[in-house]
Amino acid sequence: MKRTLAAALPRETGALSVETKLFRGLADPARLGILLELRTAPRSAGELARTLGLSASNASNHLRCLLECGLVTVASEGRFNRYRLADPAVSRLLEASAELLDLVTPTIEACRNYGPPSRRALRPVRASASVPKAFSDEAFSDGGGERRSVGSTAAETVQE
Repeated sequence: MKRTLAAALPRETGALSVETKLFRGLADPARLGILLELRTAPRSAGELARTLGLSASNASNHLRCLLECGLVTVASEGRFNRYRLADPAVSRLLEASAELLDLVTPTIEACRNYGPPSRRALRPVRASASVPKAFSDEAFSDGGGERRSVGSTAAETVQE
């Protein structure tokens, strides 16, 4: 079933929820990497783990997720299970994503909404904000350029 943008709006809550799940699944770097690797050829879990720098159990868990969601299939070939994309539509989605990124990469990279894991890192620091002495560098310094954590001994002192 082919949908156009006009046909997709307005979406029912259920359809939007399913689409959100799809893109949340694709947002995981390991799962996206697996799908991109499977575009070129079927692979075993071990091959994918080595290529992507994942542990074998991590790769298997991500493959199970992709399998349960219907994005990949698995077939036994000798001693190995080979995973492949379940449908050419998955490959087309990845290709459309690459084409879109060709157009919007600079703005995506500059996007502050999906940057660092903490939004606090994006907040400007106020010059007038005073830091309580208990949390300042002075509280951890012995005055000679050395810092100690609260409750540390002289043997645990770190030179700056």
